[in-house]
Amino acid sequence: SKRLSYQKKPLRISLLNLEGLEMNRLAVDAFSYILKYAQKSSGPIAQDLVALGLKYAPLRDEIYVQLCKQTTPNNTETTAKYGTLEND
Repeated sequence: SKRLSYQKKPLRISLLNLEGLEMNRLAVDAFSYILKYAQKSSGPIAQDLVALGLKYAPLRDEIYVQLCKQTTPNNTETTAKYGTLEND
């Protein structure tokens, strides 16, 4: 499904059915962290994303699905470098 395939543009709504406007806004924020991380691979951005999931339990599944979305199918060099683990 295209809904679960890589995209360059920010989300407008959550991928999962979250309750309330606040959770949906936070889900959109989480996706923007993922997009920024894929471009810059900055530690503070990853920490912000993890903190969001720790603070708001309903977002944990959403963040997981968003990460899956951004790595399936995405064969860009950035994903190979920052989005997956490489075998040495």
